[in-house]
Amino acid sequence: MGAVLKLQLPDVYLSISKGEPNEFITFRAATRKADTKGQRRTRQIPMHGELKLALAGYRHYLDWDSPWLFPGKNKAKPLTLQAFDLVLRQAISKAKLAHRGISTHSFRRTVITRLQERGCDIRLIQEITGDQDLKSLQRYVEISPERVKQAYASL
Repeated sequence: MGAVLKLQLPDVYLSISKGEPNEFITFRAATRKADTKGQRRTRQIPMHGELKLALAGYRHYLDWDSPWLFPGKNKAKPLTLQAFDLVLRQAISKAKLAHRGISTHSFRRTVITRLQERGCDIRLIQEITGDQDLKSLQRYVEISPERVKQAYASL
């Protein structure tokens, strides 16, 4: 979520004035975690069709006085992870989902698990997520009891 909160308008919009989303989302090197050699790299990922539609609609809510997709109270800076976490927790509580253990990191775990459930192999998921280490990536894959049953049934 840290890198998402640091997205600037040109990182997601081809034409800001028209609110036309790019084909790719650009995560600038400065906003990404360093690799094992201490280097940060800019990374582009394809824009999902539904996200593109959502961003096209989101243009009406953009704060044109800020370069950030998600500006903080101080428009010169992005929304902080702590502020996002607070809003997320309030929404979770209001939706009566606090018992589900949802957090800012849940989105990552859910995406990785869904990709794996849909048959993507771990190397492809690694390419999608940009993870350097397979061990750390595998911690995010949740295996449901139903999937274990299906695996046994396939024998």
